[in-house]
Amino acid sequence: MATTKTATAAPAESNPVWMTTEQVAEKLGLHPQTIRQWRHRGTVGPKSFKMGGAVRYKESDVDAWLEKHSRDTEQDFD
Repeated sequence: MATTKTATAAPAESNPVWMTTEQVAEKLGLHPQTIRQWRHRGTVGPKSFKMGGAVRYKESDVDAWLEKHSRDTEQDFD
């Protein structure tokens, strides 16, 4: 009898920490307007969400984006 594997989705965060644009800007050392411009372009910056008209970022997404961006920058100087 053949065994089949089923794909399982990664577990969702049970209680994600949500950040405002201003908090993300402070964490990244940037002006909030820079974060807004990135969001409008849709090609740069961490993933954002609209929640009842307010823009929010999951802290884990911001951290992951920062980690990836930091690694990419380090490779440029090797």
